[in-house]
Amino acid sequence: MKKSKEINFGRVLGILTDILLLPVIILSLFTSFVMINAKTENKVVSVFGFSVVKILSGSMIDAGYDIGDFTLIKKVNTDKLRVGDDIAFYRFFDSSDPSENKLILIQDFDNLPDVTSENRVVGTTTKEDAIKKKATIIFHRIEAVYMAEDGTRFFKTKGVSNSSADPFLIRDEFVIGKNVIKSHFFMDVLSFCSTSTGMIILVIIPLSILIFFQLMEIFDMVIAISLEKKVLSLTVPFDDAESLKMKIGKDMGDLDKIYFYDISPQNRKDEVKEYLWGYLDKNVSKKGKKYLETVVNGVNEYKKGREKYWNFWFNYYGKKQHKKLNKLKNKADLIISHLSGIEGFKKLLAKGPLKNKFSNKHDLKITIKKNIKLKQFKKV
Repeated sequence: MKKSKEINFGRVLGILTDILLLPVIILSLFTSFVMINAKTENKVVSVFGFSVVKILSGSMIDAGYDIGDFTLIKKVNTDKLRVGDDIAFYRFFDSSDPSENKLILIQDFDNLPDVTSENRVVGTTTKEDAIKKKATIIFHRIEAVYMAEDGTRFFKTKGVSNSSADPFLIRDEFVIGKNVIKSHFFMDVLSFCSTSTGMIILVIIPLSILIFFQLMEIFDMVIAISLEKKVLSLTVPFDDAESLKMKIGKDMGDLDKIYFYDISPQNRKDEVKEYLWGYLDKNVSKKGKKYLETVVNGVNEYKKGREKYWNFWFNYYGKKQHKKLNKLKNKADLIISHLSGIEGFKKLLAKGPLKNKFSNKHDLKITIKKNIKLKQFKKV
């Protein structure tokens, strides 16, 4: 059988879509994530522990952070924070928290002060309280770390460009996270993602292209399904150029292949076998080789007679596919009998489930012609 070397455009688009889909979706989600954070004044959205924070003042310019920059913040265990870390936090003060002179300055993180109180000695306010009160998000550097009697940590912070430290300590409850990247290039990328232009270029355009690819692939699938139905109904020859190009035989369902092989002409069985199962010759997997052996056995049974051929497949698939196989066999009986002429009609009418279905061969012939146009085969 002549094999087409043409590459189906729809399949190429499908492959490109599969390659581009994941990174584009990730980039789009990331950009959307940045946009959401950019629009939120006093609440950050966290994804897998990461947040994006916008620099609102010039207090960190000397550290390389300009006004309007975005930086990536990671939620961390506050016990791991050290002097020199740049952190984002809610600027919130709880009057019930102990004053600085009642806290212990941590100087050696390998030898922490003992926890001397089993009771809570700090305030009960939470991060949610800070958000409700619209506390500002600040991005400053840690200058000192303190510990309360119950083990709660507090942080003295300062904007690097500021002349003095922040007026009050920040309890660990209000820490959003630690800056994990200082690359100005990455901060520029984050800033660009937060703009409308960034959203259009990085989200809307890529997703529009992907949607176009997906629609093309769906369109290609619809054409293939339509062509497969025409091949099965014998209104289009199986070796039609489009049928070969779109590999209709290969993609046809296994049960439909069994049916189609039966109704194909005797003098073209070998070609039809190649059309339906030829791809198995190149399948080196254990499963592929085993199924090829099954197909060969089924084809060999056909040489002994149609009934043996169908019985072979009934046994192979068992009761699970019995109903569909039986339906396909009855359909094949109709077609084969029509192609066999009047004697075939008489034999078919005299037995099986069709015995009482048609009053005479004329009704049977009409029924077949309504469902199938036999342009392809004149004789079997």
